[in-house]
Amino acid sequence: MIIFYFLLLILPLTTHPLWTGAIAGVTPIKAFGLMIAVYAAGYFFMRKEYPQPLSTWQGRLFLLLNAIGAVSLVVRVSNPAVVTNMLQIYISLDLLFFATVVLIDSQRRLRYVLLSMIASMSWASFYVLREWQVYHNVYAGLRPGGVSGDCNYFASSALITLPMAYYFWRASSRLWISILCLSSIGMSLIAMMLGASRGGFLGLLAGLLMIIWRSKAKIRNMVVISATVGPVVFLVPSSPLQRLIHPEYADHLGADIRIMLWKAGLRMIQAHPVFGIGLGSFISMSGVYEDRSVFYGTATEKMQGLACNAFLELTAELGFIGLIVFSGILVATYISLDRVRRRTADGKPNLLNLTANSLQIALVAFSVSLVFLSGQYLKPFWMLVFLSMCLPALEAQQRRERRRRELAKEQTAPPQQESELTFAPPPFHEVGA
Repeated sequence: MIIFYFLLLILPLTTHPLWTGAIAGVTPIKAFGLMIAVYAAGYFFMRKEYPQPLSTWQGRLFLLLNAIGAVSLVVRVSNPAVVTNMLQIYISLDLLFFATVVLIDSQRRLRYVLLSMIASMSWASFYVLREWQVYHNVYAGLRPGGVSGDCNYFASSALITLPMAYYFWRASSRLWISILCLSSIGMSLIAMMLGASRGGFLGLLAGLLMIIWRSKAKIRNMVVISATVGPVVFLVPSSPLQRLIHPEYADHLGADIRIMLWKAGLRMIQAHPVFGIGLGSFISMSGVYEDRSVFYGTATEKMQGLACNAFLELTAELGFIGLIVFSGILVATYISLDRVRRRTADGKPNLLNLTANSLQIALVAFSVSLVFLSGQYLKPFWMLVFLSMCLPALEAQQRRERRRRELAKEQTAPPQQESELTFAPPPFHEVGA
């Protein structure tokens, strides 16, 4: 399990030379993934209860998305490089899916997984802050992304862990957990603002509004969050708010290119509405379907790029079938988390309630950012989805344990009159225990 926690710790470091540098075609991250898969396969037969990810709709739809992608690669894609790249992406997601649903069979392991993900963003944020410190005087308008590959991908990954860190900080009584969560929140927010991702900023606003709406003291929390986040937004150089209010030439140019790629994607959908152009083919086909003359006059050079919109890109590559399945995963994950959140809302600190609540808010925030980012394959997002498959079983396990304790207490309690019977509140699992 230590290797699994470590893998989560380096999950956002997608371009770190130490973990992504290949030796004989094998990177350390791939080696860790294979080791974890082997361990999970052995642990599968040692579990008292077998995992049931297909009991959740998001689990079924994830496997369906795998099948649709496989068929698309066979039928639609002829470029060997694209096939190899997409196979690597889907195989890595499948291994992460298998390891997560098999290994996360207790609240203790769930807690350490969440803390590992929170710590991972502190690590990634450090690289972003260090990049800005070293190069902000060298490159004008620098938008650092650290070893996360890109400032937009970093911001979207941070949207997954920020709600976790916030709720852990509020619920935990352990000093080291509070320090970890506060440092992760502070470093992630500053790094996000330095990266100036407008899509990430809008996702952050959606997440903050959801946190405020679900809190009991809405006005107080709105004031506290505004006083905490506001200075970071306004004081950090080249923040996303500044790019939204006072866009420069590069911002206008980026918006024009994004619109051009969106229109190219719409043309792909119009030409192949049902099954799409083929998995992973958007970049290579974008130059065929784009109209560069919109703002480049009569230039004939074509530009290839991602759609910068996960929903549009998936629809263009896999057709409306792929869009429906992917959107179904988002909706099913939200409903599943909401069900666990309501069932565990007993008014006391509860790890499952904290997890379901934070993951649900993270899902909404990340979904907003997907409108401006091709982040459908980001592993922190899929880790969120896979964790949502584990929560129903853990919640049922907790209910059985509570019922067992209640029955044991009733059997050992002295006889009382029927009118004097009292019921003790159910026990809970403190986050920092």
